[in-house]
Amino acid sequence: MVALTASAALKGFSPIGMRCRLLGYRCPACVLEQAPSDEFDVGARSSAHSTDSGKALEEAVRSIGLSP
Repeated sequence: MVALTASAALKGFSPIGMRCRLLGYRCPACVLEQAPSDEFDVGARSSAHSTDSGKALEEAVRSIGLSP
């Protein structure tokens, strides 16, 4: 399990933060924790499967009136 955080600063909005724990990996060289490359894909713009993390991120964007 790894813990990943992200934030977005959009003009006119308070900063949007996201923190999640998911199966991932830690780079043995730099110790950076990472998610699999397709973890946040929502499927519409890529051939990767739609994940729960991607769906949650897309819904968060829609909930504030933006289009993903």
